[in-house]
Amino acid sequence: MQAARTIYLLSIAFLTCCLLPSCAEKTEQPKQEISEGLFSAVAETLPEPNKYRIQLKWGTESSPQLWLLDRYEIGQKEKVRETIVIDGKLREFVDSEIESGKQYTYYLIAKEPFKFGLKAEVKVPKDMELKGEVHNPNFTGINRLYLRDGAKIITEGANLNIEVNELNVERGIIETFPLSPKAQPNNNGRSGGTVTVKAAKAHGALQIIAHGESGGVGTDGPNGRDGAQGVQGVPGLYEVKPNEQLPVQKNADERVRLKNYYSTKTYDSISASWNLWFYCAQQTADGAKGLRGEEGHDGMNGGRGGDSSRVFVQIKTGPDFSVDVISEPGQGAIGGRGGNGGKGGAGGLAGVRDNGHLCREAQNGPSGEDALAGRPGTFGDKGIRQPVCI
Repeated sequence: MQAARTIYLLSIAFLTCCLLPSCAEKTEQPKQEISEGLFSAVAETLPEPNKYRIQLKWGTESSPQLWLLDRYEIGQKEKVRETIVIDGKLREFVDSEIESGKQYTYYLIAKEPFKFGLKAEVKVPKDMELKGEVHNPNFTGINRLYLRDGAKIITEGANLNIEVNELNVERGIIETFPLSPKAQPNNNGRSGGTVTVKAAKAHGALQIIAHGESGGVGTDGPNGRDGAQGVQGVPGLYEVKPNEQLPVQKNADERVRLKNYYSTKTYDSISASWNLWFYCAQQTADGAKGLRGEEGHDGMNGGRGGDSSRVFVQIKTGPDFSVDVISEPGQGAIGGRGGNGGKGGAGGLAGVRDNGHLCREAQNGPSGEDALAGRPGTFGDKGIRQPVCI
């Protein structure tokens, strides 16, 4: 046992500076020993959540008049509380004034006639109590977990890992998604992730609802645009020019009207006594056919359902513990309808007939063809049921 000890010869100045910072002004003291092998600090569990006490025990052959006990929080320079004086005949002490989740260093110093000190470190466990609905809690470093009065843990598909020493459940529930979950339109459903529950001992009844999220419905495809109107036909145009060699084809009044209509032409010398030649120089054209409408766009495919959760439950001791797992993959969703095809464009307007009506009367063009509707989106696949191991 002597070989297992780590013994340090230190001066009182070292002891007071390193162990008792409040006495740092003392510089000349006899040498004394500091041992870490004979002093133990163990956290003991109390029934209430986050209630613990530290059982300190030490074993030495020497019996000083008094023991001086100091406690420091690891990482802090100041003592947590005032020095406790303990009868030199005692070899144990219970510290109940502690906080869960803290780490402490204890220094036990012998008071006359012996001069030595003992050191021990301990981490106080931390518990967690959950009530109501909680999303994605972090269970790292938890010793005891309490699910009170129907507490519900919602994972939203994230992996959940519960590894605790003790699990206490009052109708607690672990659920991947809320009831009737469904992804946003055009999205696949989320998978349930992995749910792991491990405990050395457990009490109560736990329900795990390990569903995958259903896929989102596909949205309808956009409608096609209507076709453009056909081009208007070219207008009819006739010409007139003097020619004394041709017989008169129009009376004098008509010749004057035509002369006024064609005032841009260079026939200012036209008179009622002239013979005029009238003819259709550009035939009136029908309007062009309207353009075909745009095809309707295809509907979006329905989303795939998410896989159910992988569930692993491992309890070493739990005679009064039960777990019920409901595992169902998400359903696939219906695809969207195809968009309507665009309407055919209107036919082009007929060309304007000439004023002299020497050219033909044109017609409006026919309407364009209506386009086909888009194809509907496909139905999404159902997710996969993942294994459950209890």
